[in-house]
Amino acid sequence: MSNYDVVIVGAGCVGSFTAFYASKYNLSVCLLESKAEPAMGTTNANSGIVHAGHNTAKNTLKAKLVDRGNALITDLADKLNFGFKQCGELVVARSEAEYDKLEEMRLYSASIGVPIEQWDEQKIRAEEPNLHQNIKKALFAPTAGVVNPYELTVAAVNSAVKNGAKLVCNCKVSNIVKQNAGYLLQTNKGEFKAKVVVNCAGLYADEIAKMVDPSSPITIIPRKGEEFILDKDYQGLVKRVIFPLPTGTSKGTLVIPTVDGTIMVGPTAEVVQNKEDRATSSEGMNKVFGMVQQLVPMINPGMVISSFAGCRAVDVSEDFVINQKDGFINAAGMQSPGLTASPAIGQVLVEEMLKNFANTTEKTNWTYAPLHKKFNNMDLKGKEEFATSDCNHTKIICSCEMVTEADVQNAITDGAVTLDGVKTRTRAGMGRCQGGFCSSRIVEILADRTGLTEQQITKRGDQTALSVGKIGNNSSTSVFQGVKEYIPIPTAQSKPVTLSKNENMNQILSSCEADIIIVGAGPAGLAAGLSAVTQDKSKKVLILERAERSGGILLQCIHGGFGLKRFGKELTGPEYSEMLTDQCVDAGANIVLNAYVTQINKLEHGYTVTCVVQGLGLRQFTSKALVSAVGCRERTRHGVRIQGTRPSGLYTAGLGQAMINLNGQLPGKKIVILGSGDIGLIMARRCTLEGANVIGVYELLPRCSGLERNVAQCLTDFNIPLHLSKTVVEVKGKDRVEAVIMAEVDPVTLRPDMTKTETIECDCLLLSVGLIPQTKLTVQAGGLLHDKTRNPIVDSYKRITETSFACGNCLQVHDLADDAAEEGEIAGFVAVEALKHDTPSEKVPVTQSKDILFTVPQSLYVAEKTLIQQKISMRVAKPFGKIVMKAFYGDVEVGKEEVEEAVPAEMIHVKIDQDTLSKSYKQDQSKQIELRVEVIPEEHHESANQNEKVLTCIVCPRGCKIHVKVNESNEIEEIKGNSCPRGEKYARQEHIEPFRVFSSTVDVQGSAIMKRLPVKLSKPVPRSKLIQVADAIKQIQVTAPIRMGQVVSKNILGLCDIVACCSVE
Repeated sequence: MSNYDVVIVGAGCVGSFTAFYASKYNLSVCLLESKAEPAMGTTNANSGIVHAGHNTAKNTLKAKLVDRGNALITDLADKLNFGFKQCGELVVARSEAEYDKLEEMRLYSASIGVPIEQWDEQKIRAEEPNLHQNIKKALFAPTAGVVNPYELTVAAVNSAVKNGAKLVCNCKVSNIVKQNAGYLLQTNKGEFKAKVVVNCAGLYADEIAKMVDPSSPITIIPRKGEEFILDKDYQGLVKRVIFPLPTGTSKGTLVIPTVDGTIMVGPTAEVVQNKEDRATSSEGMNKVFGMVQQLVPMINPGMVISSFAGCRAVDVSEDFVINQKDGFINAAGMQSPGLTASPAIGQVLVEEMLKNFANTTEKTNWTYAPLHKKFNNMDLKGKEEFATSDCNHTKIICSCEMVTEADVQNAITDGAVTLDGVKTRTRAGMGRCQGGFCSSRIVEILADRTGLTEQQITKRGDQTALSVGKIGNNSSTSVFQGVKEYIPIPTAQSKPVTLSKNENMNQILSSCEADIIIVGAGPAGLAAGLSAVTQDKSKKVLILERAERSGGILLQCIHGGFGLKRFGKELTGPEYSEMLTDQCVDAGANIVLNAYVTQINKLEHGYTVTCVVQGLGLRQFTSKALVSAVGCRERTRHGVRIQGTRPSGLYTAGLGQAMINLNGQLPGKKIVILGSGDIGLIMARRCTLEGANVIGVYELLPRCSGLERNVAQCLTDFNIPLHLSKTVVEVKGKDRVEAVIMAEVDPVTLRPDMTKTETIECDCLLLSVGLIPQTKLTVQAGGLLHDKTRNPIVDSYKRITETSFACGNCLQVHDLADDAAEEGEIAGFVAVEALKHDTPSEKVPVTQSKDILFTVPQSLYVAEKTLIQQKISMRVAKPFGKIVMKAFYGDVEVGKEEVEEAVPAEMIHVKIDQDTLSKSYKQDQSKQIELRVEVIPEEHHESANQNEKVLTCIVCPRGCKIHVKVNESNEIEEIKGNSCPRGEKYARQEHIEPFRVFSSTVDVQGSAIMKRLPVKLSKPVPRSKLIQVADAIKQIQVTAPIRMGQVVSKNILGLCDIVACCSVE
C-alpha cells in the first residue's frame, strides 16, 4: 500500500494543473491516470482554444475562472514551453438578425472588463478577406488564443513530477473507501491511501464521486464533438479563431488556426450514451462543413487530412462543479472553457486541499520543467544550433511535419511511451501521410528507449498493440523497467554518410556548391544523376537523400516485376535499387544520405537548397540546376472519407508493407484490404504468405485497378476474393480494429449506398487507395501545379522552369520504376544541356479527349530537332478493348500507339513524329492550334471457342494475352500471342500445374541499418507448395555481411535455393 497526503484521480488538464500547484507545497502528492499517459482523454480531443470571457454565461464558475485561466496560460507558456498563440477570437454576425445579439455580447464584455473591439465590414475584409461576404459585423477579443492542449498538460505534469509528485499511469480506480484518517483507493495497480482525494476524472467524475457518496448529484452527460483538420496548404486561410454567435449548448462550429499552423474546423455537439464514443461520422462531417461554409465558403471536405472526436464532460448544471466534503474534493463538469480555466481550477482545488493541511508550507526549491523545444519551431539560426548540438536533429523522421529523431527522443524523455504519445508531443504522424512514413521508425526508437520489443509498443496503451506479432521464430517479450537516458551526440562527433567515387565530393561538401542538385535517390533521382554525369563528367552532381539508404520506396518493394526495360531482366525492388545505385556512383555522381531538404529558394541564377545533413548539420547548398525526384505519398482514410474510430490496426498498404518487409511485424491476423491497385494485390499475397487470413480485397470501382498479372499471382493463387463496387465507409473498434462497415457502390456515381451495408469482422484494415505526388519542393523551385490533377506542369523535357525539373512519382505516379527512371534520365540530360547553351523554347500545349484521365507533359517542343524523343504519357479514363491512341496537331496525325487492351491501371505512351509535328507547326499561320490526344476504339469481334483459353502472362509486367488452343483430349495444339519464348513456356506449364516465384524477408544479425534481408526463390516452385516454402523461409536467420545474389539457404524443401536480394554490411 502506498500512502500520500493527496491523491488526484485523473491526469487531464485539470488534474495535471492540480498536481502542478500542489507540488509547490510540502505535501506528498500522487496523480493517478487510467490511460497510458496524461492527456489521453477529453484533453486529447478538443478545440485547443484559450477563450476570453466574452462568451461565457454570467454568474457562473466558468465566468469566474475563464479569464483567470487565460492570464495564467499566457504567463506559463514561455516558462513551460508549450505551444500557445494569442491570435484572438472573432465573433461574427452572419446576418442582420444577429446584430442585436452581437451588441449584447459587446455590452456584457465591457461590463466585466474583457477587452473587445467592434469591427465593421471594411475592417473584416481587410483583416479576414476569406470570410463570407454576408459577414459585415464582428467582435474581436484580442486576449483569446490557441494552445496545444497535450503540451500544456504534459508540461504541468512534468513540473509536478520534477518537484516530487508521483505519476502512476494505466491505473484505474475501482473503489474508494472512507476511513478515519482519509481514504483508501483500490486500483488495478494496488491500494493507495490518502488524507485528501481530488476527483478530476473528467467523463468519469460522477462515477468516482458516487464511490464515496452514492447520493452525489454530479451527473456527467457526454457531449461528443467531431473536429476536422485541413491540409497545411491552407495555412493562413484565417488568422484568428472565427466564431459564430454561440448557441445555448455550444459555442458553435468554428474555424480555428491551430498553434502548429493547420486549420481545424468543428466541433459538433451531440449528446451520446457511451463516454468512450470517439467515432467521427458522415453526418458530423456534413453538419460541420455546412456550418463552416457560412463562415469561410471556400473550405470544403476535400481539404481534410485528419479528423477526431472527443466527449466533453458536461454536468447537468451546465457549469463547473467544485465542492469538498471531509477531504474529498470534486472537480466535475469541466466542459468548455475547461481547458482555458484549468490552471485557475487547479489553483482553486489546491486552495480547497490546503484547508485540510493547516501547517503546510511552500517549497523553497520548486522549479519549472519546461518541455524540450522542437526543431521545426526554431528559426534558421535556431535550427543551425540544434543541428550542431545534436546529430539526431539532422535526421528527419517525419518529413510532413519536419520532426527530427532528436525531437522523438526528447518526447520520450518528456514522458512519451506510446506512438500517440510521441505524436502529440512532436506532431510526427499528424501531417499529410498520417504516419505512413514515420511510424515504423518511431516504434524502433520507442522499443530501444523502453527496452520493450517492437511488438510490445502500442498506439495508446493496453490493447492497442500496433502489430499482432513478430514474423519468424523469434517472438520474445520484455518487461518494462523504465526509460533509458538519452544522451545527445554533437554533430561534430558524427560523419556524413556518402556514396561516391568522385574526387569532387569533398569539394562539394566543403564549398556547398554543385552544378546540379537532385533531391531524392529513388529510381528517378538515381537515373537523373547517372544521366547527368554520363553526359558531362566535369559537372558536379549532388544527390541528396533523406533516408539512410538509397533506392527510395523500392527498398521495401521486395516483389518482382522491376527492371525489364532498363536491365533486361526481372528484378525485385531492392535488387533494382542496388544495381542503379552502383551504376550512378560508378559513373561519378555523388550521393549524400541522411540529408533532408527543408527549403528551396529560387535565385536569379540558380537555387539555394537548405538541408540538414548527418555529420554536417544545417547547410545551404547552391546549384545552377535542380531536379526534384522526391516521389509520392499514400492517400489515407480521409482521402476516401472513411469515418469511425481511430484504433490500431488501420494502416496504409505501404506502412503495412514496411512493417512486414523491413521490421518483421505482422499488422493483423484477419485483414481486409481496400483498393485493388497493385500494392493492394501484392500485400494480399504478402500477408497470406506470412500467415494472415486475408478476408478479401475490396474495390470502389466496378473494375480492378491493378494488373491482371497480379490478380492471378496474388489473389487467384490463394483463393482470395476480389469484391468490386464495394467500399469501407466506417471503422469499428475502440482499441483495435474490430470490424469495418462495407457499402455497395453505385457503378455510375461511385457513391456508397448506405442502405446496402454489411459488417465484416477483422482486426486490420489496409488501405491501397491511391498515391499522391509530393509537390512541395517543386512549387518552391518555381513550378506550377495543374488545376485538375494538382501535379506539376512540365514540358517534354520535364522542365518546370528553365533550369529546374520534376521527374518520377513526384511528377506522376508510375506503374513501372523503369518509366520513373526514364523521366529522371531526361531531366538529368536536359539539365546538363541547359547549363551549356540555350535550348529550343517554342512549344505547343497538349490537350486530351474526355476518354483520357490526364496527359504528361503539358507541352511539346516544335523544333525540327529536339534533345530527346518526345512522347506523351497518359491513362485512359475507363477500360477499352483494342484501341489506337492518336496525337493530332490540327488534323494532322503526329503520333500513334496501338494498344491491345487499354485499362486505367496501365500507362500508355505515344511517341511523337517530330518531323511531322515541326512541319505542321511551320505551316500553321495562327500558331494557336493545340496538340490533341484521342482514343480511337477498334471494332473487335471474336467468336467464343470452348477449346481456347486466354491467359494473362505473369512472367513479366508486359502481361501478354496468350491464346492457348487445346484439343478434345485437353492437349495443347497452338499457342499464340506471347512476345517472348518464356511466355510459351509459362503457358505450357500453366496448363499442367502453375509454378510461381515470390520474395520474402528473413532476420539478419550484425547490421546497423537492416533488420530484415529481402530474399527470393532461385527458381519457380509448384503453386501448391508456396505456403510450405514461405513457412520454411521464416525459420532462416542470416548474419552480415551478405552480398546481393548470395545463396543464404540451399535446396529448401528440395525445391529451390533462397537468394539475397541486396547487400548488407
